[in-house]
Amino acid sequence: MASQHILATPPSQDAILNSLLEGIRAYNARIPRLYVGTDSFDLDAEMPLLLNLPSAPLACREPLAEFEAVNAHFSAQVHAFFNAVHILEDMADKQSSDELDLIRRDENLQPVVIRIVDQSFDIYLDCWHRTFHTRRLTVKNPDSLPLLNRGTQLRVVPYQAYSSDMANMRPVSLRTLLELATRLPHLRELNCPCL
Repeated sequence: MASQHILATPPSQDAILNSLLEGIRAYNARIPRLYVGTDSFDLDAEMPLLLNLPSAPLACREPLAEFEAVNAHFSAQVHAFFNAVHILEDMADKQSSDELDLIRRDENLQPVVIRIVDQSFDIYLDCWHRTFHTRRLTVKNPDSLPLLNRGTQLRVVPYQAYSSDMANMRPVSLRTLLELATRLPHLRELNCPCL
């Protein structure tokens, strides 16, 4: 059974929102401040830890059920992230004029960044099938994601964006990138350097 090999709990919408708010408040507290509010929304989409148990070792090739569990974990993170950013946008719209802005008000690009963290194992396999993944991550029910009205750039990148090492990186489906782009009505730039 694939579930015995997966150890993960995706972060909740509230946890992501609190993380975004903490970062914004810390940024706004700096003095001197040139700008107020965040200029990007970032998610580090972590992959679940795969357990390679001596009593039940991982198969050389990833079974579909195991991939679906990993993909569900990724999808849950993206849904929680989009919902948290949507709530943050609503909070920013309802702010009084004497409060420091939560989201920067300027004409520059406001990126929505999803960084894909490499797949990790408790005991790494000596197998190329597990090192270079072929199944592509998707987001389930992308139509249910809220519209992010302030995001003008979508970036989907590996966590180590400037590394040429593709080992343990899970690719994202091209269709998913386009589906996510439809949730940003003011999108001006799609940036996916790993494609």
